[in-house]
Amino acid sequence: QPLMQTGRPLELNDILHRVNIRKPKLVQQLGKQQVQNMAQMLLDQ
Repeated sequence: QPLMQTGRPLELNDILHRVNIRKPKLVQQLGKQQVQNMAQMLLDQ
């Protein structure tokens, strides 16, 4: 996927990667889409 000029997708992927390393079971339970939505909400605040 193309990077946006804000670099937000890169930040989002970075956050997802870190969460996945620290709390893999949490990510598996919630599902990746749910985690993405949560991360996006945090970034939008």
